[in-house]
Amino acid sequence: GVAYKVWDASFVLSDYMEKSSNIQWKVARVIELGAGPALPSITAALLGADTVATDLGEVLELTSFNLKSNIEEQHKARVEPLHWGSDVSALGPSFDVILGSELVYEQAPADLLLEAILALSGPTTRLLMSYKKRYASQEGFFVELGKHFDIEVVPRNKLHRDFCRSHSNIFIIQASRKPSICSA
Repeated sequence: GVAYKVWDASFVLSDYMEKSSNIQWKVARVIELGAGPALPSITAALLGADTVATDLGEVLELTSFNLKSNIEEQHKARVEPLHWGSDVSALGPSFDVILGSELVYEQAPADLLLEAILALSGPTTRLLMSYKKRYASQEGFFVELGKHFDIEVVPRNKLHRDFCRSHSNIFIIQASRKPSICSA
């Protein structure tokens, strides 16, 4: 199924994480949602982040195998089950960085995805997501996300050279939480 494939958007996100993002990975607490083969999680761990790769139960064996096969013991990385919309308190406090690649392709899970992102994020959380634009319905997720996060589309010249041309439908967004407005 779709969860077992390393999609082009994962390659593009991992390349961007390594070469262009301004995140201090060595002090970052990172979670990847819908990790599948976990290429962005592997990249984050190799860059020094304390990393949690999450997915549904049936995919976790592959995720765990890939982490163990590609990350030496001194790197902090683990695998945890996560069903979007479920309680996330066992994963600990909010994360510095939330990663996601090819997560938005159906509307129903997108609502739960947004719920998970909000539950896992704090005021200083950065979100990095890559996706291939396939359906007009994907835009609805980003409109909803924009109510809670300031979103910036990464310029094409920052993407891997094989995907920076205008005919490529792969995009990366960077987002940070909007300040909370507390009423007295």
